[in-house]
This record gives sequence, C-alpha cells and structure tokens, in this order.
Amino acid sequence: MSSKGRIYVNDIELNDIPEIELYVDQIITLLNKFETDEEKYLTKSMINNYSKAKIIEKIKGRKYSRAHVIIIAIINRLKPTLTINEINNLIIKSGEAIINSQGEYNLEALKNIYESYRKFFSESEGSFERMEALLGEAEKNTDRGEFILIKALCLSALSQNLQIIVKNTINE
Repeated sequence: MSSKGRIYVNDIELNDIPEIELYVDQIITLLNKFETDEEKYLTKSMINNYSKAKIIEKIKGRKYSRAHVIIIAIINRLKPTLTINEINNLIIKSGEAIINSQGEYNLEALKNIYESYRKFFSESEGSFERMEALLGEAEKNTDRGEFILIKALCLSALSQNLQIIVKNTINE
C-alpha cells in the first residue's frame, strides 16, 4: 500500500498562529493551508455559524484573537466526527478550564489542550503506520476486489470504535 493514500491529519502548529488578531478571511486562509483534499475546508459561513450557535465566544470588533483561532482549529478537527451540538456540549463541559470568569478564553489552557492533542496524534502515528503495513500485507495476499472490501471493513470498524470512545467521552 503506497503512502500516496495516506490521509493522516495535518494540523497547524501553534507557532504558525500569529500573536496578532486576525480577520475572518485571514483565519480561513491560515487554517485551510493545513487541510487535505479529503477534508472539509473552513469557510466564513462555518465560522459565522459557530458564533451564532455560541460555540465560539463573541469577538470584540472585527478581529479574532489567537485563542479564537485555536478554538476554531479545534472545532474544525472535531466537526467531521461530531455534530455541532456535541461540540458545543464538549466546550460547555470544558467550562472554566477554557473560559475565565470574565467570559474570555484562557489562552494558556487552549494552547495546552491543542499541544497535548498534537503530541498524542504525533506519538500515535506509528500505530497508523502499523495499520498501513497490515493492510499492505492483506493487499498482497488477496485479489483487488477482496482487498477493497477488507480495507473498507477494517477502517470502518476502527472508525466506529473511535466514535464510541468519543461519544462516551461526551457523556462522561
């Protein structure tokens, strides 16, 4: 199985998020640089919907803070798996950990959350490479038609198991 088919998540690093406030179009450009063809690109409408649904804190003026950019990146990563209501419930459960008593984002907490996520994902990449190798072995030992079903079945089961874990996390 070639690495050409890899769809590992490619996220922005905190160092790439400017310290200055950004307009919505700048956020879209910045975050979409890190999306793959298989992923849904971030749009102005999506950010506006997050704001209307109160998933992200209201901005002051027309610019978004660095904390806003981080939370938008987090939401963008959760969106393919969770509904907007489930994402909102997660953010509500995070409560005081990410939003201070003045109703503003706790930038240090968001940076810690995001870096912990990135560390987990980068350290688990070996697991993805092992799965890819196992699928490569199956591809060698079966005809193309069989392999397509084997691959879809294995990845679908993995996805289901991960979704169960996420749903259980939301319901904790």
